[in-house]
Amino acid sequence: LDPQFALAYIGLADTLDLEVTYSNAPRDATFKTAEMAIDKALKLDPDLADAWVSSAAIAAERGQYGRAEQLFRRAIELNPNNATAYHWFSGVLAELGRIDESLTNAQRAVDLDPLSAIINLWFSIPLQYAGRFDEADARIRKAIEIDPSMPSSYRQLGLLRAYSMNRFAEAVPLLAKAVFETILDFQGH
Repeated sequence: LDPQFALAYIGLADTLDLEVTYSNAPRDATFKTAEMAIDKALKLDPDLADAWVSSAAIAAERGQYGRAEQLFRRAIELNPNNATAYHWFSGVLAELGRIDESLTNAQRAVDLDPLSAIINLWFSIPLQYAGRFDEADARIRKAIEIDPSMPSSYRQLGLLRAYSMNRFAEAVPLLAKAVFETILDFQGH
């Protein structure tokens, strides 16, 4: 409807990126199409922070962590209030073992978007890497409070309680709930 609307291209790029992760879309071809959409958005608006975030995410998924870091930093420079930039950058930093930086970015993402279930959930990852299991548990429970239908929260809480906290009896019903919510989600309920 509006070929000059840069954010629409970013929505397309992010959807394609998620298809690789969640629907097993072919990586290279799908990322190439997503990158073409990002390029179009950047031609329309070179200062669109969301475009830089999307480009950084794809770079990270390609294992280009140095490039991803540069792109995330550019996005944050353009829009220091972009919660997604901090959220996704936190994940890259955690994967690189830079836990303190990951925690700082995850906290900033939560500060900017405290009602995002996914941002609260994924803040638990660097907390777990730091051995702060009770805080990770609380963060996951916050995600469940925000969106009780998100299966990944129950899965993450079950795994945390089983393997990090040695509370297997509590983990089983949480993991069963994750399966149940996934089935409901799959059926469109």
